Amino acid sequence: MDRQEAKRLRVELNKVLEQFDSSYNVTIGNCSYNETDATFKVTLAPEGAPSKEKRDLEYFASINDVDTNKIGIMADGKQYTLVGYNSKARKRPFIIQKLSTGSRYVIDEYLARKYFGIDEKVEA
Repeated sequence: MDRQEAKRLRVELNKVLEQFDSSYNVTIGNCSYNETDATFKVTLAPEGAPSKEKRDLEYFASINDVDTNKIGIMADGKQYTLVGYNSKARKRPFIIQKLSTGSRYVIDEYLARKYFGIDEKVEA
């Protein structure tokens, strides 16, 4: 088994899964292989279910004191919103999206708090 054979198997697996009629979204992930076999990660999730990045954002937002509904205006003057959190990324775990283009970027915890931090309400 080599890389080309693993790619060919992925294409065949995609064809089979396209015929799979279900209310689940099917995603074929990474493949590991050796000289005799290949192992693919297959993930099934109900349609409309939030992604792992979105679920993680909801959890880590409270820990990092950021507001997931806040629109942040960065130094370039453009508007961004928080769309996900990559728990495996150590340096820049927050995923933001530019509202005008839909482009995604990653930022660190400091920038997330700076642009999307929860505003402290001062009582008089």
